[in-house]
Amino acid sequence: MNMVVARILRHRRWWLLGLGVLAVAWALLAWHRGATADRLTPSFTGNSSQLPYTVIVPTLDTPMPTGKNVLWCSAMQLAWHRLRDEVVKAPVQLTDAEEVATRLNRAPQSAADLPEGSYYAAAGLVQQGIIDEIQRAMRAQFPDEPTPEFGTVAPEDILAFAFLKAEARFTTPFPRPRERLTFTDSSRNQTEITAFGVLHADHMRGDDPRRDVEVLYSSGGADDAELVIDPCNTSTPNQLLLARVTPQPSLAATVARVEALMQRDQGSPFVDEVLIPNMYWRIEHDYRELLRKSLANPGFDDYIITHAHQSFDFRLDRKGARIVSKVDLRGYASKPLPPCHFDRPFLLIMKQRGAKHPFFVMWVDNAELLQQYGL
Repeated sequence: MNMVVARILRHRRWWLLGLGVLAVAWALLAWHRGATADRLTPSFTGNSSQLPYTVIVPTLDTPMPTGKNVLWCSAMQLAWHRLRDEVVKAPVQLTDAEEVATRLNRAPQSAADLPEGSYYAAAGLVQQGIIDEIQRAMRAQFPDEPTPEFGTVAPEDILAFAFLKAEARFTTPFPRPRERLTFTDSSRNQTEITAFGVLHADHMRGDDPRRDVEVLYSSGGADDAELVIDPCNTSTPNQLLLARVTPQPSLAATVARVEALMQRDQGSPFVDEVLIPNMYWRIEHDYRELLRKSLANPGFDDYIITHAHQSFDFRLDRKGARIVSKVDLRGYASKPLPPCHFDRPFLLIMKQRGAKHPFFVMWVDNAELLQQYGL
């Protein structure tokens, strides 16, 4: 679920810009239901300032630091595009934040990458009824979701709002919800974590989830081989991709690396083992690079961004994955492969099947957001 809220307040001679992105991207591979063994508690709940080894980036092409988990979701783009196209009606310019504004303006990810009916986005002035418009549309399109509230607003406020809800379900859930896996991060630190998947010795009484696992690329038999898999190639309309690859300068470049590997057609029709880390975490994040930045567009040069906040709620388990992200910026193998164990840094991509761009990407460098074994 992705919500985006942009607020612009007038105070004396200043127009205070609040671009709110209540970005809730809900990518659900399977609903969490069933046995006690499936139940996870969040490994982290709090502000990103408490996470020394995790960063959140506003665009997919933002430079990626080494030794860190890196998170991105397309919700910001839905809101930014509405602000750009329906309010400012030009690429949004920010004083002292030209680079991030340029990246947001030129980012190719858009609503065209999302399944029909999976999102809602709008932008406009409070005095022109944008709040009522958003609330009516959300109640009609997503009746099971809370009606968005925007608190105290002024007539001059501008709201840019986007909501995204997307899911992809594993056709056959994996049978091992809490297998132990030793995760080795990029600094060679090791952490015992929980994972789901299938081992060589497992004999399925019913449907075997390995039949749905598609290896899209494997560089060979070595244990450190580059590897790209679709853990459920029958999920629709969305898919999850997991890739053990060398990280590139940005998430965009790393995604491009994965796409290039997939074009080599060195996959395999058979998987003997697969283990994937469990994840469940909730993060609050402030985009400090946008705070107190003034718009430089003609007619908007008295606007400033005074609040830039995003929250993430992500889950990955044997039945699926879920991401809820809120951003609020406002003013005032033909032969058996080696085991497909994701026990080292890997890339996680969520996208609509056949779409050009993903809607959620995460580089998992370390175990900071993984489920530690025994806890």
